[in-house]
Amino acid sequence: MSEIEYDVIVAGAGNAAVVSALAACEQGAKVLVLEKAPQHWRGGNTYFTTGVFRTVIKNAQEMMYKIMPQMPRSQIESFVVPDYTKDQMYGDHMQLTEGMADPEQLELVVKESTSILEWMTEQGFVWEPRMSPLAIKKDGNIFFPGNGLLFQVRGGGAGLSDQGFDLMDKKGIKVYYNTKVSDLLRDSKGSVVGVVAQNKDGVQRIKSKGVILGCGGFEANPAMRAQYLGKNWDLAKVRGTPYNTGDMLNIAMNHGANPVGHWGGCHAVFIDAEAPQPAEREMLDRTRRVSGSFGIIVNSNGERFIDEGEDRFDLVYAKCGQYCLQQPHLVAYQIFDSKGRDILEDYYQTGRALEVNSVQELAEGLEIDVDRLIRTIDEFNAAAHESKEFVHSRKDGNSTIGISPVKSNWARKINIPPYVAYATCCGITFTYGGIQVNRESQVLNTEGEVIPGLYACGEIVGGLFYHNYPGGTGLTRGAVMGRIAGRNAAA
Repeated sequence: MSEIEYDVIVAGAGNAAVVSALAACEQGAKVLVLEKAPQHWRGGNTYFTTGVFRTVIKNAQEMMYKIMPQMPRSQIESFVVPDYTKDQMYGDHMQLTEGMADPEQLELVVKESTSILEWMTEQGFVWEPRMSPLAIKKDGNIFFPGNGLLFQVRGGGAGLSDQGFDLMDKKGIKVYYNTKVSDLLRDSKGSVVGVVAQNKDGVQRIKSKGVILGCGGFEANPAMRAQYLGKNWDLAKVRGTPYNTGDMLNIAMNHGANPVGHWGGCHAVFIDAEAPQPAEREMLDRTRRVSGSFGIIVNSNGERFIDEGEDRFDLVYAKCGQYCLQQPHLVAYQIFDSKGRDILEDYYQTGRALEVNSVQELAEGLEIDVDRLIRTIDEFNAAAHESKEFVHSRKDGNSTIGISPVKSNWARKINIPPYVAYATCCGITFTYGGIQVNRESQVLNTEGEVIPGLYACGEIVGGLFYHNYPGGTGLTRGAVMGRIAGRNAAA
């Protein structure tokens, strides 16, 4: 078995891992990145994201001048962006996670959410404004929602991944593809001093002063999904990389790393029912179907089963996919009339739609009992009073009265043809359970003690997400903790 040595080894190659590698390199460390996937699949789940970071925003235009210096000032001045305070970001997260998020980890992510963008800009990442589906163009200006989702890396998730690899290459950071970590090396005192790596050339011991785990969760492992998430989760489709199979999670726990967080929870959204498996990188994030709040959602029996208007899509989309797994045939149909169809996210154009001129034709095309679907839509229309102005960019208070489940907002009658329907299923993005780290990104054991030499960042870390997920927080958390891990591992 051959043996080589680096200062810092990074397992994984998504956003968190790449940031950690760049941060370690900035400190003068000789860094090696081990990517289990082949080169054409590199980048983990990052490649499939929108590339948007949820951040605290104070004086958005001044922030844009600094983070997006390539943008014309006249364009920046046309953006109207409300502030998004630390208290708002912290509060939104705690509300969605039902108060269960680790307050120390959350406080750190919120506090560093702006500075990490500035640091990544200094490293060479190029940003652009996130043109939210909720943004409104009026009188030559663009009005953004006050949700902290303003900045995305140019080119989205693919751009974030590609830029990261380009920067690592320029800085001389070595990447081994098709190489998985099969074990951790520890010395007589219990410190992690390297890894055992395996690829087609055999097994190799790689020594180091610090090891950073940035290699994702277990969403691409059907057996682990069934074990931890429960019934039918082994049947969910994987939205992102097929290489996040939980191997490193199990290895870390075998070495005493403490499992924390919501191991029975995950990020899962409505996606195109015909989305391929494994996911196609060329499709990126475009199989998602997150505009269901502007219509109704029924199962194969023609029955509504959720509140489609509970909140803005960026605050509820990540928990909706799970409901498909509780429906007959694991499928749900999003139905819109001409009013709703006109404001759907552009991604809907990537799928196959059923478009007809009557509810009867709709039921027949979806192979749903005609009388049942007609009754569902009639009951919904009778309950949708539309007493307030319809506003798609925020909760408008137009709710149904007298039916269950209620639709809390955007409840408009489904009554103007043509009618259009999209078949959707559950698409899992990442899992919430992971290993415990402290504020220094050091991995803790089951006794709450630091495992010397071992760090973690990104989706392999637990404790921040429970039940639900505020859009854009994952990339922010990954980068914040990745920078900390890289700096400390190199120290």
